[in-house]
Amino acid sequence: MKILQIFVILIFLGISNGYSHSKNSQTIEKFFNASGISLVDVQFSAGNLTVIGEDRSDISLKVEKIVRHAKESQLEEIFEETEPKIAIRKNELYIFFDYKGGNGGRKFIFFGPRKPSINLNLEIRAPKKIAQRLKLSAGNITLQNITGPVQVRLIAGNISAKFPQGISNDMALRASVGTITALLPSDEAFHFVAKTRIGDIETNFPIGVKGKFITKRVTGDINGGGSELRLDTSVGSIDVKRL
Repeated sequence: MKILQIFVILIFLGISNGYSHSKNSQTIEKFFNASGISLVDVQFSAGNLTVIGEDRSDISLKVEKIVRHAKESQLEEIFEETEPKIAIRKNELYIFFDYKGGNGGRKFIFFGPRKPSINLNLEIRAPKKIAQRLKLSAGNITLQNITGPVQVRLIAGNISAKFPQGISNDMALRASVGTITALLPSDEAFHFVAKTRIGDIETNFPIGVKGKFITKRVTGDINGGGSELRLDTSVGSIDVKRL
């Protein structure tokens, strides 16, 4: 038994040598003049994205980088590699990352080096009328108080959207695997399209039937119709509620 204990301790020491066991983080913040910008395009692999619409004349980008299972000697290079790439083309602001992201290795490993796990938390604050085009591979997306057009594409994760001022442009929120939740004023007029293959569609808006729908696709006008709210997920539920 003692031999086994010593063997386990030696393995642990061999694995952990040079690694930081606590998470390491770095936060950066950038600001851009919103004059002339009509679209913000964001693309990255893993993490969480929050976009907040406000009455302001600039765009702020806050990035929290979280690194686990990395050697102290690796941190500087990792933080440098996860710097956001920024480009402004005509009237569009592009924010993207070249890193691979996500959990790059196994949590428990007995042979070979443990790979760092990298996740990003992004928060964007922009004039609420600016259009948003957002693409994320894995994580969660939160939208608040946006009135401009929105296109969201998420592979795995949940989408939560709150529109206290309603929607005056078309909104398309799509997830391959994950739930979609949208909150709107009770008197908001919009055209509603929801589709899921595996999951439920629920709403407390008057759209012919209240509550849970048996069908996997629901289309209808709310309060007379208006801009389109399209919610689409392959595996997951859709919930549209009144504020």
